[in-house]
Amino acid sequence: MVLTAVGKTLSARAYAGATEWEQRQRTGEINTKPIPARVLEAGTAFWTPTVSGFPF
Repeated sequence: MVLTAVGKTLSARAYAGATEWEQRQRTGEINTKPIPARVLEAGTAFWTPTVSGFPF
């Protein structure tokens, strides 16, 4: 059984600290402040590839 639309992406973003990382990049703090603790604690990366088609 495959579950859809149950918050998997939001859960993954929270786990990886993606919001904190994106905020750091948006505000230009990339070289002036340390990496947020939440990002370091996660020990993972969040990446969503671009959908390019169906593999038939």
